[in-house]
Amino acid sequence: MLERFSTLDYPAAQRTEAWREHLSEALFVADYRPLSEEGIVSDHAAMEVDAGRVHSFASNGHVVDLTGTARSGSGASLYFTTVLSGRAMYWSRRAMEIAGPGDTLVYDPADPFFISFHDDTRLVLFESGEGGMPLAEEWRRRPCARLRTGLSRSGAGAGAPEALQHVYAGLRGGGGDARLGTAADRLIRALERTARETLAPGHYSAAVRHIETRLHEPGLGVREVAAAVHLSERQLARVFEERGGSPSRFIADARMRRAEELLATGDRSVREVAAACGYASASHFSHAFRAHAGCSPTAYRGRALAGSA
Repeated sequence: MLERFSTLDYPAAQRTEAWREHLSEALFVADYRPLSEEGIVSDHAAMEVDAGRVHSFASNGHVVDLTGTARSGSGASLYFTTVLSGRAMYWSRRAMEIAGPGDTLVYDPADPFFISFHDDTRLVLFESGEGGMPLAEEWRRRPCARLRTGLSRSGAGAGAPEALQHVYAGLRGGGGDARLGTAADRLIRALERTARETLAPGHYSAAVRHIETRLHEPGLGVREVAAAVHLSERQLARVFEERGGSPSRFIADARMRRAEELLATGDRSVREVAAACGYASASHFSHAFRAHAGCSPTAYRGRALAGSA
């Protein structure tokens, strides 16, 4: 269900208080300070999606103060605030970031903070639901980061990702249909992937390197790889899931790719190839290879050699 609210429905003297009361129920309890005699001129739309909750805002300049009242009313794990136009500045005792068009601020709503907005600021905010962000605990130690999310300087124009344009336009136009929810879920998953890479860059590449240099070890497994790249097994699984696979599947496929390479050269026995790929027995290797390639290692080698002749 799509929710809409605008302070333009109120006299100038009542707008700031109306905004505070609205957001205390819709988002969080905070103090609001306008930077104009018009008060806070803002409108807001929000809807529930599978990954949490998505909001659009259009506002004049004002300051939001959660340093004394920081409470997330939604139980959100993280906030992702993507600026379409204008500027947003985040400040807490541990971090300060300024975001312009194309930037996304990622922060923990439970950490007391200020956030201020310039005139004509438009943004999309995602509340990632509890458990929705795989590395949420790590963000407790790094409370805010600024991500580049591919928008042009023209804001929500031609350079904006299609999903973001769809979400913003849908919320502004009141189009709370299933397609809007699908676009919002797709966008928040993309933001989470970007956040994860910012927080822990290189984990996937490091895991791949570790696997590929130890394929000959029969004991190579998910636990060892996770320890080598300083992640839990669950975190490592999520790193691979974002690329459509799993650590165990990657290890098995990497062993088969190595086996294909070695068999194609024709200068090693099946037993030697099995050992080089981390299989304790030739029979186990042959069974796994047949399931992978649809033929025995010997037949594969024969075809490969015949094709290169």
